[in-house]
Amino acid sequence: MKLLCTTFFCALLLSIDSMAANANIQVATRDEPAYGQTQYAARNGDCSLIWIVRTSQGPAFSVREMRACKSEAATSENLQLMRRELLTVMQTGTVQALAQASEITESKAHKQEKLPPRLLSDMRVLSVGRLEEMPDFRQSWQQALSADQEWQRRISTPKAQANLALEKLLLEIANRENVFSELGKIFEEQGYRLKLRNIEKLRLHPDGALLDCQLFFSLAKINAAMN
Repeated sequence: MKLLCTTFFCALLLSIDSMAANANIQVATRDEPAYGQTQYAARNGDCSLIWIVRTSQGPAFSVREMRACKSEAATSENLQLMRRELLTVMQTGTVQALAQASEITESKAHKQEKLPPRLLSDMRVLSVGRLEEMPDFRQSWQQALSADQEWQRRISTPKAQANLALEKLLLEIANRENVFSELGKIFEEQGYRLKLRNIEKLRLHPDGALLDCQLFFSLAKINAAMN
């Protein structure tokens, strides 16, 4: 189900009013029974980071990340600050619940029991959206690919195109070269290991350069991930 910038989404961005530990970042959560989901939102300046969890999932759950900025793009540092605040919320299970955004949601909300806080210990997957929206990660990944002989051999063959074999090699290179180590740092601070587990809708330039794909990361406790 696509989440559009409807009254619900826009009102969430405008009405966040609970202050996080960082004085510049505001964090709040909203249950949306009409959409079958809960939103965790962090806002810093004119940028917002939304984590969406389907209410049908539990206790283990997946998170879909969305970003919304009035400026051209959020800096990597700004996104990391907001992700850190959202992780703190999920680690502690404490956050202020916002009022519902419309009468339609309010009319349905009272029929549903209050959902318990989602805890980081039950988080299994993080989907961060499209790679083309994160040019810093794409550049780091492309540099790793340019230095990998096997990748260069694969894409140099006639009519090389996206396929399962290339996707598997992309995963191996990204994890081996720690392409997403910056993203993983904030999870490590909480005792969890983030690993790229799957990509979808891979698009390559005719010369083999990486254009875009959807990214899915797995999450596990560090001790368990090492066993």
